[in-house]
Amino acid sequence: MTPNKRLNITEIEDNISKLVTVNNKEKFIIEFLNNFAIPQTSITRANRKFQEGEPFTIKNKLYYFETEDDVVKGVDAIQQKIKGEKSKPRFIIANNFKNFAAFDTKTTATLNILFTELPQNADFFYLGMG
Repeated sequence: MTPNKRLNITEIEDNISKLVTVNNKEKFIIEFLNNFAIPQTSITRANRKFQEGEPFTIKNKLYYFETEDDVVKGVDAIQQKIKGEKSKPRFIIANNFKNFAAFDTKTTATLNILFTELPQNADFFYLGMG
Protein backbone atom coordinates (compact mmCIF):
# COMPACT_ATOMS: atom_id res chain seq x y z
CA MET A 1 0.00 0.00 0.00
CA THR A 2 1.24 3.47 -0.86
CA PRO A 3 1.07 5.89 2.07
CA ASN A 4 -0.93 9.08 1.49
CA LYS A 5 -2.87 7.56 -1.43
CA ARG A 6 -6.58 8.08 -0.87
CA LEU A 7 -8.06 4.61 -0.48
CA ASN A 8 -11.72 3.75 -0.76
CA ILE A 9 -13.53 2.42 2.30
CA THR A 10 -13.42 -1.20 1.12
CA GLU A 11 -9.63 -1.06 0.72
CA ILE A 12 -9.33 0.49 4.18
CA GLU A 13 -11.54 -2.18 5.76
CA ASP A 14 -9.48 -4.94 4.09
CA ASN A 15 -6.20 -3.41 5.25
CA ILE A 16 -7.43 -2.92 8.80
CA SER A 17 -8.75 -6.48 8.85
CA LYS A 18 -5.23 -7.72 8.05
CA LEU A 19 -3.80 -5.34 10.64
CA VAL A 20 -6.12 -6.61 13.39
CA THR A 21 -5.38 -10.23 12.48
CA VAL A 22 -1.60 -9.73 12.63
CA ASN A 23 -1.96 -7.60 15.79
CA ASN A 24 1.53 -6.08 15.70
CA LYS A 25 1.26 -3.75 18.68
CA GLU A 26 4.55 -2.03 17.88
CA LYS A 27 3.40 -0.81 14.48
CA PHE A 28 -0.37 -0.71 14.91
CA ILE A 29 -0.99 3.04 14.89
CA ILE A 30 1.40 3.67 12.01
CA GLU A 31 -0.16 0.96 9.86
CA PHE A 32 -3.64 2.13 10.83
CA LEU A 33 -2.92 5.74 9.83
CA ASN A 34 -1.28 4.69 6.55
CA ASN A 35 -4.81 3.88 5.39
CA PHE A 36 -5.73 7.55 5.49
CA ALA A 37 -4.32 10.57 3.69
CA ILE A 38 -2.06 11.72 6.51
CA PRO A 39 1.42 12.97 5.56
CA GLN A 40 4.14 10.44 6.34
CA THR A 41 6.26 13.12 8.02
CA SER A 42 3.46 13.79 10.53
CA ILE A 43 3.19 10.09 11.31
CA THR A 44 6.97 9.72 11.70
CA ARG A 45 7.22 12.75 13.99
CA ALA A 46 4.36 11.54 16.18
CA ASN A 47 5.80 8.03 16.31
CA ARG A 48 9.17 9.33 17.49
CA LYS A 49 7.49 10.93 20.51
CA PHE A 50 5.31 7.85 21.01
CA GLN A 51 8.41 5.67 21.25
CA GLU A 52 9.60 7.96 24.05
CA GLY A 53 6.44 7.25 26.05
CA GLU A 54 4.32 10.21 25.00
CA PRO A 55 0.85 9.93 23.43
CA PHE A 56 0.78 9.64 19.64
CA THR A 57 -0.47 13.05 18.57
CA ILE A 58 -0.90 14.77 15.23
CA LYS A 59 -2.01 18.38 15.58
CA ASN A 60 -5.69 18.91 14.81
CA LYS A 61 -6.06 15.25 13.74
CA LEU A 62 -5.36 12.68 16.40
CA TYR A 63 -4.63 11.94 20.04
CA TYR A 64 -3.91 8.20 20.36
CA PHE A 65 -2.77 6.29 23.40
CA GLU A 66 -2.53 2.72 24.57
CA THR A 67 -3.66 1.69 28.01
CA GLU A 68 -4.21 -1.39 30.10
CA ASP A 69 -7.20 0.26 31.74
CA ASP A 70 -10.74 0.96 30.57
CA VAL A 71 -10.54 2.60 27.13
CA VAL A 72 -13.76 4.59 27.53
CA LYS A 73 -12.57 6.13 30.79
CA GLY A 74 -9.27 6.92 29.08
CA VAL A 75 -11.00 8.77 26.25
CA ASP A 76 -13.15 10.66 28.77
CA ALA A 77 -10.05 11.70 30.72
CA ILE A 78 -8.38 13.08 27.57
CA GLN A 79 -11.59 14.91 26.62
CA GLN A 80 -11.47 16.68 29.98
CA LYS A 81 -7.75 17.35 29.67
CA ILE A 82 -8.05 19.11 26.28
CA LYS A 83 -11.35 20.87 26.99
CA GLY A 84 -9.84 24.34 27.32
CA GLU A 85 -7.20 23.99 24.63
CA LYS A 86 -7.41 26.11 21.51
CA SER A 87 -6.18 23.39 19.15
CA LYS A 88 -7.98 20.06 19.57
CA PRO A 89 -7.48 16.77 17.76
CA ARG A 90 -10.32 15.58 15.56
CA PHE A 91 -10.11 12.09 17.09
CA ILE A 92 -9.22 10.83 20.55
CA ILE A 93 -8.47 7.11 20.49
CA ALA A 94 -7.70 4.67 23.31
CA ASN A 95 -6.65 1.12 22.61
CA ASN A 96 -5.79 -1.82 24.85
CA PHE A 97 -5.85 -4.36 21.99
CA LYS A 98 -8.96 -5.99 23.46
CA ASN A 99 -11.19 -2.92 23.33
CA PHE A 100 -11.00 0.18 21.20
CA ALA A 101 -12.68 3.51 21.96
CA ALA A 102 -12.74 6.73 19.98
CA PHE A 103 -14.36 10.14 20.18
CA ASP A 104 -14.83 12.50 17.24
CA THR A 105 -14.48 16.00 18.69
CA LYS A 106 -16.12 17.58 15.64
CA THR A 107 -19.28 15.48 15.46
CA THR A 108 -19.24 14.23 19.10
CA ALA A 109 -19.75 10.70 17.76
CA THR A 110 -18.32 7.90 19.89
CA LEU A 111 -17.05 4.42 19.16
CA ASN A 112 -16.69 1.69 21.79
CA ILE A 113 -15.96 -1.70 20.23
CA LEU A 114 -13.94 -4.84 20.56
CA PHE A 115 -10.55 -4.45 18.88
CA THR A 116 -11.48 -7.22 16.43
CA GLU A 117 -14.49 -5.17 15.26
CA LEU A 118 -12.32 -2.30 14.04
CA PRO A 119 -12.43 -3.22 10.32
CA GLN A 120 -16.23 -3.05 10.26
CA ASN A 121 -16.08 0.38 11.91
CA ALA A 122 -13.37 1.97 9.75
CA ASP A 123 -15.95 4.36 8.28
CA PHE A 124 -15.99 6.16 11.67
CA PHE A 125 -12.62 7.67 10.71
CA TYR A 126 -12.96 7.83 6.92
CA LEU A 127 -14.09 11.42 6.40
CA GLY A 128 -12.21 12.97 9.30
CA MET A 129 -8.79 11.48 8.59
CA GLY A 130 -8.56 12.00 4.87
